[in-house]
Amino acid sequence: MEQKTRKITLTEREKRILEMVSNGFTNLEISQELNVKPPTISTVILNALRKTGCINRSHLVRWGFENEILKKEG
Repeated sequence: MEQKTRKITLTEREKRILEMVSNGFTNLEISQELNVKPPTISTVILNALRKTGCINRSHLVRWGFENEILKKEG
């Protein structure tokens, strides 16, 4: 039986936070920059991990580059 593949779509907020994670920001720094509480950042990252099947932040960043959510500078 052929397995259907679905395109994984991140929200604009998930993309913005993923970009900040890829630039080395901590959850606290992201929350301060976006003026939200730190648990909100944790929830957004957890949702992105679940959507993508990634196991941690590093894996999520790698996924972001592989799926052209994130762009290499230079």
